[in-house]
This record gives sequence, C-alpha cells and structure tokens, in this order.
Amino acid sequence: RLYTPNLLYDLSTRVATFNSGALLTNDSTQLISKRGYFNTSANEAVFKDSVRVVGNSFNVQADSILYNTSTKTVDFLSATLIKHELNRIYCEAGQYQVEEGKALLTKRPQYVGEDLSAEADTIKYDERLGLVELIDEARLLDSLSLMEADQINYLEETEKLLLIHNVSYQKEDIVVFGDTAVYYREADNYELFGASNLNDGSFQIFAEEEILFNNETGAGLAKGNV
Repeated sequence: RLYTPNLLYDLSTRVATFNSGALLTNDSTQLISKRGYFNTSANEAVFKDSVRVVGNSFNVQADSILYNTSTKTVDFLSATLIKHELNRIYCEAGQYQVEEGKALLTKRPQYVGEDLSAEADTIKYDERLGLVELIDEARLLDSLSLMEADQINYLEETEKLLLIHNVSYQKEDIVVFGDTAVYYREADNYELFGASNLNDGSFQIFAEEEILFNNETGAGLAKGNV
C-alpha cells in the first residue's frame, strides 16, 4: 500500500509518481521518502530524498533505493546506513534481502560493532547468524589491535574470527603473519596455521605448521620446523 498526499498515476505505464512525501507498507516493512515512483507492473518502487526503511530488526537511512515488493529486496543506489541493534553498516551500493536478513555490500562498505570496526572491498552480513564476511582487502581493528587478511569472517555472538590467506595481526609490540588464523577475542587467543611468524620485539618464532599463542598469559606453542 502506498500513502501520499499527492499522486500522479499514468494508466498506460502503470507508474505512480509522488513528490510530496510517501509511505509504502509491505508486510512488516515500511518505506518513507520525499519523492519517487512506484511501477505497479514490475512491483518496483524507487524512493529518493531522505529515505527510511524500517523493519522488525533494522532501520535504513539512504539518499535513494530501489525496492521490490514481490521479492522484498532493497537495492542501495547511493550512500546508505543500515542500523541493527548491535552494529552499524555503511555502503554506497549493495542489496538487502529483508525476509532472509542478508546484505551484500559492494561499494565502500564499512562495519562498526560495539567496540570494533571493519572494512573490505565487499561485505556480506547475515543477521540471523550474526556473521560478518569481509572479502578482499579485509581489515578489522579495535582500540588495541589490527587484523588484515584476504578474507575475515566474524561471528558477533562468540567474537570468533577466521582470517584467511595473507594474515597479518598486530597488538602492541606483537606482530604475527600467517596463511590462516583463528582468533578468539574474549580469550585473546589465536591459532596460526601453515607457515607462520610471530615477533614481539625481543624474539621471533617461525613455524611451518602451527603457532598457538595467548596474548594475556604470553604462553604459546609452535609446531613444524620451528
């Protein structure tokens, strides 16, 4: 349903145009903007200028979007901010599947959690799983550490991270390089797999198979031609 104070409807094209503000309701999703148009044949609406999309668990602010009422898919056409309870996600292009709670962000995407931030060439977000996938040129940082890899997968609930290929991790004086790593933020513990290198400024460890290290205790284990 589309609500607006003024509407121009073309019977031949079945396109409704509005310039005085409008509200579109589609099940539990509400879309609001100052102007735009709704193609009733294609079930597509373009919203422009002060756009807001409100769902059960998210709130979107954007300059312009394309919304399909059949597939319940939002295409971001410009600068967009997606707000969830635990995070904020920014992008300038991408898509959000409302019913599945999945987002694919492809232009200048940035993720901000409660105490960390991340960026990559592409970010995928699964709201139900609480899974953030940072793909290509992935970079995640908090107040104490910086992680970089070709890909970083972050689980919000457990704060477990999987870093895949060309891994770099730095926290204070400790610098770590490896092929693949698993990092547990709460325990401040990480596991490096494949050829790995750990350097804390006073000593350096090389291992071909695996390095386990806990930042809090300073205890570690290295395997494979150490």
